[in-house]
Amino acid sequence: MPERLTLLIIIGLAIISCHSPEKGKSNQILEPDLYDTFVAYNQRMTEYENQLIEDYMARYHLSMNQTGTGLRYKILREGEGPRIREGQEIALDYKMYLLTGDLVRESKPGNPLRFTVGKSDIISGLDEAVRLFRKGTIAKIIIPSHLAYGATGDQQYIPPRATLVLDIKIVEPY
Repeated sequence: MPERLTLLIIIGLAIISCHSPEKGKSNQILEPDLYDTFVAYNQRMTEYENQLIEDYMARYHLSMNQTGTGLRYKILREGEGPRIREGQEIALDYKMYLLTGDLVRESKPGNPLRFTVGKSDIISGLDEAVRLFRKGTIAKIIIPSHLAYGATGDQQYIPPRATLVLDIKIVEPY
């Protein structure tokens, strides 16, 4: 008898969930409300992440420049020559941290990260940042999650919605 009751409840829920709450109202009418909910959620998450970044900068007494995308950077030692540009192949040494200070990735000595600016699978925040620098530049950058690995992380070392802090040195355009 309990199995029969469970089955009836499941069938009843299925029927109710398929029925529109208001006659004639379609899912298309409900979508803007759902969209607005997601927009509001993303705005709150962005504000929260910005506060975490501000707290990090205050904790370490960092004064940083900010781009329109939310990327923050501080040039610790200016490099030489022209700024790096799209299509240029570069190499850089780096250490990547979470805001907690946990080291999650780094280049190995003598084996810098190499990529073509604007043409690689590199995270967009790093691609944006290197265009601000010259060969030999040493900098600290803070990359918000939307310019890094986003809402999913990298499924290995970077958690979802992680803000990244990178210490980088542009070794060479090559």
